Amino acid sequence: MKKISIITILCLIFISIFIYYYITNRDNEELYLGEWDGVLYTVPENQLIINLIGISGHSIKELQENILSIDFKNTEQLEINSFNITTSNEKFQGKKIFTIEVDCSINENTEEIINEVIISYNNGKTKNYDIGRLKVISLERNDLLTQSDVHFLSFDTSDVYRNSIKNNSESDIILKDLQIENHHLEFTNITVNGKPFKEDITIHPNEEITIESEMSSKSNQLLYIVSPKYIYEVDTVEYNSYLDPSVVNVLELKEEQLNHMLSK
Repeated sequence: MKKISIITILCLIFISIFIYYYITNRDNEELYLGEWDGVLYTVPENQLIINLIGISGHSIKELQENILSIDFKNTEQLEINSFNITTSNEKFQGKKIFTIEVDCSINENTEEIINEVIISYNNGKTKNYDIGRLKVISLERNDLLTQSDVHFLSFDTSDVYRNSIKNNSESDIILKDLQIENHHLEFTNITVNGKPFKEDITIHPNEEITIESEMSSKSNQLLYIVSPKYIYEVDTVEYNSYLDPSVVNVLELKEEQLNHMLSK
């Protein structure tokens, strides 16, 4: 009897240790983050929210309890104030799709590139997550040539990107170029007011123009944020600014993106 009791106790101890290590390791293994190819423009005084999109087998309550802190690796100009975790009713392979909304502050007239996120857990462990490349730009915007309506747009790569800008100055403005700084997304067949944008465009005072462009993606596995950069000239002085950010391939995640998250 004593021998059986000792064996039973040893088995229970072993099982308890196994369960403990399974639970503590599961905190890390059950969190998968998507990769960005993004340029996120912000005006310094605006609130800056960086969204981390991922998949987890945990409930939102468990995620909130498990995650102690979040940090961006090698970012000196960016400070994290707080974070909030939200989830939708969508699931993939039995796991929940969630978003970690990270509230940040960034110094004026600067930029940071985020490649990795460091998450600390309540079990004392930390893990680094590759989130691709997200360039954050903090820059004051002058009022000479601005976006007509301040709004946050969402597109799919099959959509035509569309936005409008207006000349608020008393001089003619020459629009010289429109660029996006993403690595895996391109603008093609850019038009201004329905005509191909192949040479400088003159925008008269109070005139508004509509920019449209097709989008070409080199990878369907990534999440995209686009903040187009426009270069223009006023009275022989050249300026550049950014349109408000738009997300691409984010609101309706595709199977390729979700499988890529789980494979990391």
